[in-house]
Amino acid sequence: MSAQEDFERIKHRVVDPIQHDYEAIRPVVLFSETAAARSLETGIERTVLGDKARRFILEGMLGLADQRPGAAGRKGHVYPDDIAAHILYLKQVYAPIHLREIVRILERKFGYHTNHHTLKRFVDRHALPVQLELDLPMFADFADAYQARWTVVRMAYEGWNKRVAFGACYAANSRLPCR
Repeated sequence: MSAQEDFERIKHRVVDPIQHDYEAIRPVVLFSETAAARSLETGIERTVLGDKARRFILEGMLGLADQRPGAAGRKGHVYPDDIAAHILYLKQVYAPIHLREIVRILERKFGYHTNHHTLKRFVDRHALPVQLELDLPMFADFADAYQARWTVVRMAYEGWNKRVAFGACYAANSRLPCR
């Protein structure tokens, strides 16, 4: 059995990433095989194998642990409490709302500028309770046409999607944001 086939067989049995790395560098460390030759057998880059072997010699098995910091990059954005509460409230009340709509609503209601990428990271970090389907009056259900049109215009001005504002008029329901 070739070394490449042997590594493939071992790779499928290994669960721990540290053990996988050890199996990859073992011939380099124990039998003085070159990193270039082992790279051809394992499919791992020569420089990566050399670095792992060097760290293993200096630090032992813990040298094979992932060296990257857990939260690399930018820190999570912190929204003010009232903004954060309103974001979660909007997502809870109307789950299919688009993130760009929430951005628009925040800009118009609070004058707070953010973007949909930051908003997505924020919403993904917070569990939202499930909102059951609301029995909302449709545009045609209003007795007064002026009130129905005014509600649609007001919701569009607040940043809601025009289809949402026109399709389901939220003014009759006191639990919703556009009063």
